[in-house]
Amino acid sequence: MKAVVLFVVLFLSFAIVNAQEQVEEKESSFVSITNIMSHLEAFQAIAILNGGNRAAQNPGYNASVDYVTSILSEKTNYTVTVQPFNFQITEEVSTPEFQQISPNAATYVRGVDFRTMTYTGSGDVQSPVSSCRFTFIKK
Repeated sequence: MKAVVLFVVLFLSFAIVNAQEQVEEKESSFVSITNIMSHLEAFQAIAILNGGNRAAQNPGYNASVDYVTSILSEKTNYTVTVQPFNFQITEEVSTPEFQQISPNAATYVRGVDFRTMTYTGSGDVQSPVSSCRFTFIKK
């Protein structure tokens, strides 16, 4: 999500800087800390309205796209188009569980004992575990 937020902020900043070149000299204060902060506040408001989430495949992302396209359409003479793109996403559809069933049963705590990795598949796996012995030789 941070990457999407950073991309949108950088893209918007780049577009505003380019728009500045297209306005008259008297409007040289078009890009300012105040204006940048107002855009960041708008993105934060969008996130809050969408459960704290502006990630792709979520309503907050669509609202962010609508915000950027409306700003660019209103403030520049750009022809704004939104291009769809494909990407891979990992989404948990159920709460992950991690347990040891033998020789002594143990249930591990998500976020403490284990974390779900990006691109993790789903399923139920049971397998015997074998010990192995490593011998380290110092040179």
